[in-house]
Amino acid sequence: MDSGYNVLDHTADVALRAWGADPAGAFAAATLGMFAIVLGQDPGAWPAAGRRGALTVETRGEDWAELLVSWLAELLYLFDVEQFVPNRVEVTDCLPPNCAGRLEGVYLEDPGEVGGVAIKAVTYHQLEIDIGAERTDLRVVFDI
Repeated sequence: MDSGYNVLDHTADVALRAWGADPAGAFAAATLGMFAIVLGQDPGAWPAAGRRGALTVETRGEDWAELLVSWLAELLYLFDVEQFVPNRVEVTDCLPPNCAGRLEGVYLEDPGEVGGVAIKAVTYHQLEIDIGAERTDLRVVFDI
C-alpha cells in the first residue's frame, strides 16, 4: 500500500498515523484520515449530499512539523467556515516552507450529516514525522 492512515486511541484526544511513499503522499493520507475522524467514516466512500467543488490550498511552515500542522489546520478551517469536505486530495508541492495541493469534495448542505468527532485543533503534542528514502510516516494528535 503506497499511502494510508490509521486512527489511534489517545487519552482525551484522537491521534492519527498516516504514511505515503513521499511527504506529499503522507500529507494527503493525513488529510483523508483527519476527515475520516470528522465524518466517522472514510471520506472516499462517504455518500455526501451537497454541491461538488474543488479548492486549491497553499500553506507555509518553516519546518516539517509547522508545515504539517499548518496544512491540516487550514483544511480544518475550510471545513469549519465553508463546510468543505475533501474526498480526493492531491498534494503537489510539499517541501518546507511550502505546501500546496488540490482538493475535490463536497460543500455540505446539512452539517448534521457529519457523524464523527469534532476536531477543535491540530496539535504539536507527540507530533512525529519520519521521512525516509521510500516512505514517509506521520503521527499527529488532534484536540477534540
